[in-house]
Amino acid sequence: MDANERFEIIGELYQRRFHRLRPGKDEAAATYRDSGDDENVAQFKAWRNSEQAFDDALECISRLNYQITKLEDQL
Repeated sequence: MDANERFEIIGELYQRRFHRLRPGKDEAAATYRDSGDDENVAQFKAWRNSEQAFDDALECISRLNYQITKLEDQL
């Protein structure tokens, strides 16, 4: 996995947690929000440097493992 792929995954985890795009991503014009606003940037940095980001990643891995197991059982 390269650095870009890793950062995209981190962005997906952030979006799942906060329902906001990570800083630098374009929000849809209809949301009237800017992913680069100071509040979102600060929230992203705080989350990224917290244990919550790690916990979110573990939760995602667990969910994916469960789905894989279900699919394997169906085979």
